[in-house]
Amino acid sequence: NYIDVYDSFADSIEVSTAEELQNYFSSGGEVKLADNITFADNTFVTANTILDLNGYTLDMGDKSLIPYGASLTVEDYSTQKDGKITGTTSFPIQIGSDSQSASLILNSGIIDCRCSYCIRNYGDFTINEGSISGDDYVIYHLGSSLVLNNGTITASSGTVVYNGAENASFVMNDGLVKTLGDEVAIRLSVANASFTMNGGTIEALYGGEGIPGGGNGIAAFKDTEVTINNGSITAYSHALISNGSKGTSAGTNARSNVNGGSITSINAAAIYAPQI
Repeated sequence: NYIDVYDSFADSIEVSTAEELQNYFSSGGEVKLADNITFADNTFVTANTILDLNGYTLDMGDKSLIPYGASLTVEDYSTQKDGKITGTTSFPIQIGSDSQSASLILNSGIIDCRCSYCIRNYGDFTINEGSISGDDYVIYHLGSSLVLNNGTITASSGTVVYNGAENASFVMNDGLVKTLGDEVAIRLSVANASFTMNGGTIEALYGGEGIPGGGNGIAAFKDTEVTINNGSITAYSHALISNGSKGTSAGTNARSNVNGGSITSINAAAIYAPQI
C-alpha cells in the first residue's frame, strides 16, 4: 500500500522553480508545472520524464532544453491546452546529439519558437498532437525518425521541415505542415533521406506580386525518396519537386512515388521532375 500511495503522489508532483524542474529532469518521473518557469542555462533531460505544462510557460530564453540519453514526453492537461515551451534564439529544443540518442514525444501543448531553427533533432521525435511554430527551419531533422501523427507545424517565413541527414526518415500520418513564406515546406537534401505521406495536409500558398517562384510543397534532392500514399499537398508554385537535371549532383536519383492523394499547384506544374 505504501508503494501505491507514494506512486500516486509522485505522479502529481508540481514544481514552480527552475531548480525543482531540473531535479526532475535529472531523476525522471512525472511532473507538472505550477507556475511559469524560465531557464538561464542549457538544461539537460538525462532521465525519462513526463512533463505536464498545465497551462504554464517553460521559457528557455536564449538557451536549449536537451533530452540527452533519455526520453522527454510533453503534454498539457489544462482546460485550454495552452501551455507552451518557448525560446528566442536558435534551437530552444535539441533532441540528443550526433553521438547521443534521445527522444521527444509531444502529446499536446505548444512549442512556440520566436526564432529560426526551432528544434534540432538528432534522435527520434514523435508528434501526436499540439502545435509547433517558428520562423524558418522549424524542425531541423538530423536524426533517425520524425513522425507526425497529428498536430500542426508552421513556419512564418521559411522552410518547415529540413530532412538533412543520411537515412533520416519523416513519416506524416496526419496533421498540417504549413509555410507562410516564399519557401518549400519540406526539404530533403541528403542521400537516402526519406519522406512518406500517409495523410494530412501540406500547404505552401504564398505567392505575392514580384515573387518569382512562390511557395513549394516538397523538394527532394540527390538520392532522396518521397512516397505519397494519401493526403493533400497544395502550393503556389510546384507542389512536388524532384530537383536538378539528369546527370547533375543536385537531382540525380531523386525518387518520387505517388500512389494516391491530391497534389495541386496554383501557378506552376504540380510535379516538377527535370532529371527524369
